[in-house]
Amino acid sequence: MYALTVRNRNNPQVSDPAWDAAPSSDKATGKTTDSAGHVWGWENDRSCAVRPAPPSPSLPADWVAAPACKSPIDASARADANGRYWRFEDNRSCAYKDASGAPVRLVGVRSVA
Repeated sequence: MYALTVRNRNNPQVSDPAWDAAPSSDKATGKTTDSAGHVWGWENDRSCAVRPAPPSPSLPADWVAAPACKSPIDASARADANGRYWRFEDNRSCAYKDASGAPVRLVGVRSVA
């Protein structure tokens, strides 16, 4: 029988079955780093592994720089090839973004380019 462990994201060179199997938390308190570089914390009265969030896909500079649209999405809004909605507002392009700056997407709507 073989044991399979996953290389951890904090230190891909060191595998640790206990850390790999531990429940994850990003809200843990009392964080500490062990000798292998694994970050541990405490949540819900038990030890947990603090793993980094997966990388988010990067947004193009024009999207990041565009102001958020004030008007709701309507027929004048256009989706680009990646499904991000744009329109012309206040004499310039604006992007439909949520409060965190992520693209607002319409469920079940595909872009046509």
